[in-house]
Amino acid sequence: MKKFIRVLVPLLLAVLIIASIGWYLFTYDRGFTRDFLLTQARYNDLHGNSRLSSWFYDLAYNFSNHDENVAIELANLYKADDNYTKAEYTLTNAINSEPSAELFTALCKTYVEQDKLLDAETMLGRKRHIPELKSSNGQQRAFGERTAMNHPMQGSAADIIKMAMNEVQRRLLAEGFAAQLMIQVHDELDFSVPAGEVERLAAMVKEVMEGVVSLKVPLIADVSWGPTWAEAH
Repeated sequence: MKKFIRVLVPLLLAVLIIASIGWYLFTYDRGFTRDFLLTQARYNDLHGNSRLSSWFYDLAYNFSNHDENVAIELANLYKADDNYTKAEYTLTNAINSEPSAELFTALCKTYVEQDKLLDAETMLGRKRHIPELKSSNGQQRAFGERTAMNHPMQGSAADIIKMAMNEVQRRLLAEGFAAQLMIQVHDELDFSVPAGEVERLAAMVKEVMEGVVSLKVPLIADVSWGPTWAEAH
């Protein structure tokens, strides 16, 4: 009996140590687990076992707390197998979990590769057709991708400032201002204003620019004036 115990106790200790190491590496240290699973996924992908590779990628994504890079890599694997439906599903789920610019960009590229999307659209619905997205020239295609990413933000800002300009001009005429709108510089409007109208005009322009569209975050307009453009800044 004592001999049996002498054998059993070290064996149990060894099992406990191995189990503890396994728990630490595969449960507590999720980064190790992710990297191990990604290694297996890439190995199986390299050897043509796409189904097993996808399974490892799924596990890696779950263990990585929804790492966007894992989701994008899995989507690329699906696309390599010409399974764009699963690629879209993977990226859409990742966006629903943890949205990011990289995931949106990857999803848009997936649409472009299927000819589902060759337009970029501002928040107010103005579309810009971007044929460069399908160019065989790498530089032209990269230009199209940058344009597609920039247009929703920069185009929306342009839409908003144009709407503000129109409303400011309407109110200048309707309210009998002698001030004149002289120039637009990016998101800035510059006026020629009689000294007696400065404060009234400043209040009106600030009201228009901050209220021309309704957003979840407030639009803040700063107003300054001076005898020259340089001094007004």
